[in-house]
Amino acid sequence: MTLNIFIDYKLINDLQWHIVEMSPEEYFDTSLLDEGEQLGWNSIPEYNHAIEYLNIDQSLVSNTRIRIQDSESLKSLTITTTFWNNGQDFIIERIDNALDTTKYVMITQTKLQEDPTIWEIMRFKKNSDVLEIEFHTFIRENKDGSQTEKKIFPKEI
Repeated sequence: MTLNIFIDYKLINDLQWHIVEMSPEEYFDTSLLDEGEQLGWNSIPEYNHAIEYLNIDQSLVSNTRIRIQDSESLKSLTITTTFWNNGQDFIIERIDNALDTTKYVMITQTKLQEDPTIWEIMRFKKNSDVLEIEFHTFIRENKDGSQTEKKIFPKEI
């Protein structure tokens, strides 16, 4: 296997990136592999966000970055997250590179209010170097632990 995996992070008011190298077995969820299946750059990670791999208080972190490079297939994946509002709000930028093809996705999550907590989530993709919205929703956390979603885009038919 020719995978190199790095999780980089920056603390608030720190100019330097800190780098953590991980093995594929540490990063990916190996319990989801079929018998005989090998890990690849697009296997399913153990966690959804880089911050979950780090033993650091999220409110102290300004940025994380996951870098996965497959030197055999010449594919790479970079996911950069910028946090604010004590780590509650974030923007994620994902770039997939494969030979001459690049895929770009951006996701924002913003906490709009508390009691009840309401989140705004938006997802964008790049098409001919122009951002296009793919998804826009508001999620309300109800007192009983359930959530109510109001989808703005795309409109449901």
